Amino acid sequence: MANRLTQLTTEILATGVPWARISQLATEIVVDDDPSATLSQLLAEILADDDPNVRTPQLCAEILHEFAMARVSQFEAEILMDDDPTTHVSQLVAEVLYQYPSPPFPEFTMSNLIFPTLPGLQWNVKKSPQFHTTIVKHTSGRETRVANYAYPLWKWEMSYELLRETQGYAELQALCGFFLARSGSFDTFLFADPAESNTVSGDTLGVGDGFTTEYPITKSYAGFIEPVGYVDITTLQVMLDGVQVFSPATWTMVTPNTLLFAVPPARGVVVSAGYTWYYRVRFGEDAQDYNNFMYQLWNLKKLTLEMVKP
Repeated sequence: MANRLTQLTTEILATGVPWARISQLATEIVVDDDPSATLSQLLAEILADDDPNVRTPQLCAEILHEFAMARVSQFEAEILMDDDPTTHVSQLVAEVLYQYPSPPFPEFTMSNLIFPTLPGLQWNVKKSPQFHTTIVKHTSGRETRVANYAYPLWKWEMSYELLRETQGYAELQALCGFFLARSGSFDTFLFADPAESNTVSGDTLGVGDGFTTEYPITKSYAGFIEPVGYVDITTLQVMLDGVQVFSPATWTMVTPNTLLFAVPPARGVVVSAGYTWYYRVRFGEDAQDYNNFMYQLWNLKKLTLEMVKP
């Protein structure tokens, strides 16, 4: 039975605590026999008994109770701290999803398919390293900066001047079909940047110290070192002092880019590897605009790929 009480407005003053009160309370309550029971649009102000300066005004909340999609959304509060009456947190906005339900799709695993290499790619490819920095400016004029990324996320913008759909070529079908199979920007895939060599032989990963068992596989830009995106384990060859050693007795690969030894290499032993690697990316948009400029000849003016963390 879905009994409920709606649009209740009241003010309650506690008997023994003259400062404690709840005012402007608006609620909708559906009793526990309904699994979608809700308590919504709660407005409250609470004044603590021990310190009239401690208060939580203008509290707005929506709570879905005992339900898989339980959440607290649009929470706004101002808190005056007991130890410093001038310290406060204002305009706090938060949404918390509790026991988030599975999406209406089959169980999702990242795709290891490789983005197709097509001859119609134009040379004006834009490649952008992107960081994310939180900057807070103080009244004194100074700044506090926090680097949220240790390594950049890369982005590519490219265009295809010629995509043929004739028999024996079918470049349009290859690119468009790959996009459709990924559901636009939903699925991830692997990408070999044409401006970089993604096949490495004899790369030194480090020197053994008798303790270290993990060796990340990295690449360098003029001294800036970052992990490679994804190592194709079928191509991986591992050497200790130039002598190849084999998996799984000696080493295993921790996806996406870390080499793990069962026994740490001895002090002074050079650890090296040969491999093929890729960026893990997704499409930057959920739509693509193909232009049919001549019979069975197409172009695509803009295609965006964005790196994602595994």
